[in-house]
Amino acid sequence: MGSRREFTKEFKLDAVQRLRAGEAAGLVARSLEVSRQELYRWSRDVDKFGERAFPGVGQKRAEETRIAELERKIGQQVLECPTSAEVGHFHHQAFCMEPGGTRRTLLS
Repeated sequence: MGSRREFTKEFKLDAVQRLRAGEAAGLVARSLEVSRQELYRWSRDVDKFGERAFPGVGQKRAEETRIAELERKIGQQVLECPTSAEVGHFHHQAFCMEPGGTRRTLLS
């Protein structure tokens, strides 16, 4: 099994520029020895992220890192969510958020 090829940001941007200049995707793909699907993915990434597209091998965009951090925090809070028996001594309505954003009332 061959190893995965890695492409520089400049290589990808060059390929996208050729597509946007009207060069046929199949011709660009063959000349660069990449799949058309890969070219289209690169083009979508440029549309979506602009200058932040292609941050580098093993690197994430800042917003992806932040999203992952917040998802971890939510998961931890769900695990720490008390049961109704644990909040029985409170006299006000208590609730916690279930996975998927559903609100669960613990005590009325």
